[in-house]
Amino acid sequence: MTRLIQRIHHGLSWRCDLALQRLHRLTSHWLDAHLRILIAWRWYMHRRRAGPSWSPHGLTAPVIVSLTSYPPRYATLALTLKCLLLQSAHANQVILWTDDQSGAGLPPDVLELRKWGLTIGWCDNTLRSHNKYIHSWRRHPAAFIATADDDTYYWPGWLAELIASYDPGGNVIPCHRVHRISLGPAGYPAPYRDWQWESPETRPGVLVFPTGAGGILYPPGCLHPDVDDEARILALCPRADDIWLYWMALRQGCLFCRTKKTHHLHHWRGSQEQALMWGNVFQGSGNDEQISAMIDAFGWPPNPSPSAYRPRERWSRDGWAS
Repeated sequence: MTRLIQRIHHGLSWRCDLALQRLHRLTSHWLDAHLRILIAWRWYMHRRRAGPSWSPHGLTAPVIVSLTSYPPRYATLALTLKCLLLQSAHANQVILWTDDQSGAGLPPDVLELRKWGLTIGWCDNTLRSHNKYIHSWRRHPAAFIATADDDTYYWPGWLAELIASYDPGGNVIPCHRVHRISLGPAGYPAPYRDWQWESPETRPGVLVFPTGAGGILYPPGCLHPDVDDEARILALCPRADDIWLYWMALRQGCLFCRTKKTHHLHHWRGSQEQALMWGNVFQGSGNDEQISAMIDAFGWPPNPSPSAYRPRERWSRDGWAS
């Protein structure tokens, strides 16, 4: 009788999972089409409007929205850029960093956006995803840098909500999406897949880990000067800018916190086939390997004082050795 119940439960479970996957796919397709129409309408109205549709950001330093992209994402890149140019709080610059020096490889709908406030900066692709922040950080060291991904829909209040969560009196970096780091028995981070993903926690803390997909607002001076050490980036964390920036912020004495409003993140259809998450999370252990390298180099937990670092230990697929 027990085996029969187990078989029935197993059969119902996988059929339910399959139905949910199909429902999610249909919902995602509908949402994608809806958002494309919405952006087209808002962009049309923006171009026809005589005056600005935004308000000043209200911060005491410039705000730079910074991102990077590469050819597999070019088909939907203009959608994301229009979202960033249509924000209710106006950034001083929206900068797209690309390794296409002539711009010949960029699609016309992206190049056209230069007339509407987009800045295109050239960089080589050695640092890959790190290009989204590092060149803006070097060029505008006294500015607020809001990082974004090139494959995501950003709602009109995205930047305004980040700015509203910034506290000038605290060493806190606001972001829209965070994971909570789970710890293993030895007190070191558990494998990345075992963390609490998309945590609702809004209080800052050492275990609050930001994800760049949602967008992060980096205030001036919140990152350790080593943040642009290319040799260390390539040696320790070449494929995970989120991990690198988490360590650089905590080494500078800053923590991350999530904004109070919760938003569902939508990635454009067709933009995820070559995403870093496949090798870093789902089809490999790239994130865990890079976290291990960062702990080897800078200790755990990240701390401005080297004397507070935990002794170096080795990580394996089973977790940290005690």
